[in-house]
Amino acid sequence: MNQIHAFLFLIAFPIIASADTFDIGGRTITIPSPAGYVRVTNDMPTVKRIVDQMVDQSNDTLAFYIPESSVASTLAGEIPNVKRYYILKVNKKLKNSTLSTSDFSEMRTMMAAQNKKIVDEMKLKIPEYMAQASHSISKEFNIDFSANIPKIIPLDPHYNDERAFSFSQFAKCDTTMSGEQTSAVNVVTTTFLLSAGKLIFLYAYGNREDLDWTRTSSEAWQKSILSSNAPTPLH
Repeated sequence: MNQIHAFLFLIAFPIIASADTFDIGGRTITIPSPAGYVRVTNDMPTVKRIVDQMVDQSNDTLAFYIPESSVASTLAGEIPNVKRYYILKVNKKLKNSTLSTSDFSEMRTMMAAQNKKIVDEMKLKIPEYMAQASHSISKEFNIDFSANIPKIIPLDPHYNDERAFSFSQFAKCDTTMSGEQTSAVNVVTTTFLLSAGKLIFLYAYGNREDLDWTRTSSEAWQKSILSSNAPTPLH
């Protein structure tokens, strides 16, 4: 159950590429994998099945990244005990919009001023999201599984420039499988990134003690994405 729990908290060698391209609203965006990580593919059957059950009603999940050290076991159909991972998403409503740095500046100002309100609104959506994910995983794997995130502690934004806005939060996640209960505190750093005029979301997940890692690795990842794509229009 610990392995499934690790994948729930809310993420290339010959068959793994160091970067992928995505069509986001008619624009091709290049996304390098985070350093030391690889994208989950159909060649990783069990993990891919878990990822596919984590349906986000507001966002499309473009990619889920796990450590390179987990690849061999994942290709063999096992569920690795991953403690740190990344998820790439795009908002369903905004993916067809092209934003300038001026547009993003207004968005950053609003997010900085209303970060607590945004997190509070997100909390209201979590029970439904976790209930749906629990139901989907139970059905997909024929197990009695449930998950819940009863507590979230948001932190103040820590990164804010013309193309990126980042904040972190701690969350308590409770899971039950076949009567066995597990509880853990995790941390996630979320980055709103404007790349080539498209708004994408980067998530870096870790254990309770991984706050600094999620922040520094998120910054490195967003900078590699920006350097791999055309500049965002200023206005």
